Amino acid sequence: MNIFLAEHFCEGNGKEIEIIETVFATSKYRFDSKRDTIQAILSNAGDKYKVDGKLLCKDLQEIAYKRNIFAHYPLDIKEDSVIDFKEHGVFNFLKIENSTKKVKISYEEIEILKTTISATLHKISNLIPRRTSPVTD
Repeated sequence: MNIFLAEHFCEGNGKEIEIIETVFATSKYRFDSKRDTIQAILSNAGDKYKVDGKLLCKDLQEIAYKRNIFAHYPLDIKEDSVIDFKEHGVFNFLKIENSTKKVKISYEEIEILKTTISATLHKISNLIPRRTSPVTD
């Protein structure tokens, strides 16, 4: 995502690394902001990019949602959750806010997520123009 955005805004002027380091790779420019920026670029680009911007951003949103579950929700290891995994291949994560809610993710969903991540990375990499010489500082 950072490379696509840098290439879009710098258009090969040699400032790509600088904009990535000072803007896109900072904690202030979050994943959602990058996704929204990419969607806006693709929406305004007409036929320049051969990708459905809304679908790409929907996939990015789903990836981010699942990533947050894996990163921030503890895995439930109580007996009923272990049985749920053994019998149904379902992981139970605990979303703890005002109350505790189980969030279930099946092994099949994880396999689909892997495929979605791979396809989405491929789509994004295809948005980046290929250069005959590498970009340098």
